[in-house]
Amino acid sequence: MPPQSLRRRKTALLALALERDAPTTLQQQLCEQLREIILAGRLPPGARLPSSRALAAELGCSRNTVVTAFDQLLSEGYLEGQAGSGTYVCRVLPEELLGVAPAPANADTASSEVSG
Repeated sequence: MPPQSLRRRKTALLALALERDAPTTLQQQLCEQLREIILAGRLPPGARLPSSRALAAELGCSRNTVVTAFDQLLSEGYLEGQAGSGTYVCRVLPEELLGVAPAPANADTASSEVSG
């Protein structure tokens, strides 16, 4: 029987679903879903994420989609990379430091703020 943390990670990641017909990009969908899973505690601090290749294969998307989403979440402080070891949920999450909820990823809002 797999350890509890492994079962929890697999269960959490099975909830990921990308919709090709959605108004947001696949990268935005993946970022938002991973943020929600992390903040809900279904992927606890320190949990290792699957490799970008494995997750892309599971989701049926390109590896670049996953790499781009991981890079975004790394820059936001949700994930941390350990060279040669993988990608992990950050042990101290941004909301714990700032005390605010994450803003939804919405390309329309971002573009209107820039142009408005």
